[in-house]
Amino acid sequence: MEKKENYKQILDKLSALILNGDLERVEKITDIETAINELDKIQDFYYKNRRLLEDMMLLENLDEDAKKNIDKVIGDVGFKIALLDDEFDCRGWTIFDKKLTLSYYDSKVKLKKAQPDDAEILTIWWNDGKIMAHAGFPNGVGTTVEKVRENIVNRPFYNLLFIIYYGPEPIGEMSANISNGVADFGIKICNDEYQNQGIGPFAMKKFFKELFSSNIVDKIKITTNINNERAIHVYKDKLKVTEVKRYKFQGTDGKEQESVEFELTKSQWEEMIKMENCIFCKIIKGEISSNIVYQDDDFVIFPDLNPKAKLHYLAVPRKHFALLSEMTKDDEVLLGRILAKIPTLSTKLGLDNGYRIIVNQKGEKGNDVGQEVMHLHIHILGGEKLSM
Repeated sequence: MEKKENYKQILDKLSALILNGDLERVEKITDIETAINELDKIQDFYYKNRRLLEDMMLLENLDEDAKKNIDKVIGDVGFKIALLDDEFDCRGWTIFDKKLTLSYYDSKVKLKKAQPDDAEILTIWWNDGKIMAHAGFPNGVGTTVEKVRENIVNRPFYNLLFIIYYGPEPIGEMSANISNGVADFGIKICNDEYQNQGIGPFAMKKFFKELFSSNIVDKIKITTNINNERAIHVYKDKLKVTEVKRYKFQGTDGKEQESVEFELTKSQWEEMIKMENCIFCKIIKGEISSNIVYQDDDFVIFPDLNPKAKLHYLAVPRKHFALLSEMTKDDEVLLGRILAKIPTLSTKLGLDNGYRIIVNQKGEKGNDVGQEVMHLHIHILGGEKLSM
C-alpha cells in the first residue's frame, strides 16, 4: 500500500502543477491513464505557455516495474515522462516534449526515432572503421546486432537516437543525450553518396529547432575529431558554434587523437535564426540580388526599394544587430567607422548638395517609427530639397 499511495501522490502532484492548481480536475485524477488524458487535453496550452516542469518531487519509492508501466502508458499517447538517474543530479520528473517523439518530415529528409528493427543497419555502420574512425574506432566498435537491438530497447528517454532518412533510404544517425538542460549531440552521415550535400546541416537545424523550442535544452554540446575538417567547417560556419576546449585521447588502435568540443546556446541559436531570416543578411551574403553601390568589410550600401526621396540609400552593417541599445563596445566602434565613411562617398552617391541621415529605432512598447527590418540600418536621403 505504501508504494500505491506514493504513486497516487505523484500523480496528484504532477496534475496539480500542470493544471495550474485546478483542484476540481486534480480530484478526478485516480491513475496514470487519467493523468495522461489530462496532459493530452492541455498540450496546446502547455507548449505555448509553460516551461517544462522542473524538480517536481522525489520518486524514492517507485520500483522498476512502476517506472516501466509509466513508460508504456505515456509512450502510447506520445508523451515521454522519465525518471532521470541519480548520476544526472536531477531530483524529479522531466516531461519530454511530444515533438521529440514524432518523426520530422521536411523535403526528402526525415528523422525517425530508432526502433529495434534498425539494429541491423546501425550494426553495419558502427562496425565500419571508416565511419567510426573520427570517434576513435578506426576498426569499428565490434558490436553485434543483438547488442545494438538491446541498446535501442533499453535506451533511456533522455538518450535519444534517430535514423536519418533521405526518401525511403536510411543514410545516417543522430543522437542527443540530455542532462540538466544540456544535449550532448552527435551525427553521422554514413552513406558516402549523401555526404557533403548539406543534408547533415539541414537535419541538424531541424533537430536543434525542436530541442530549443521544447524548452528541454538550453545548450547543445558537439564534439568531433580535430581531423574532421568538414564537420568543423559546418559547425563553425553554418551553425556559428563556439569552440570550448580541445583534448587528446587514445584510439582503439593505440594512436593518439585529438577532439574539439563546441557548444551552441539557446541565445546563440535564436540569434542565428534571426540572421537566417533577415532580408538584409541575405542581401549581404548574396542570397538576394540587390544593386549594391558600395561595400567594404564593415557595411554595404544599396538603394531603398521604397524610396522616400529622389535618392534614398540604406547603409547596412555586415554584423547583425537590431538596435542601438544592443550594441557592444566593438559595435560602437563599427558604427563610428560607418558614419565617418559615408561623407567620403557623397560624390559617388550623387549627394554633393547634402543628405539626411535617419536611424529608425523601435521602442520597448511599440514601433511608432516603423522600423520594418530588425537589422540596424542607416537611411541616407537626398538628391532634392527635403521637407522637415
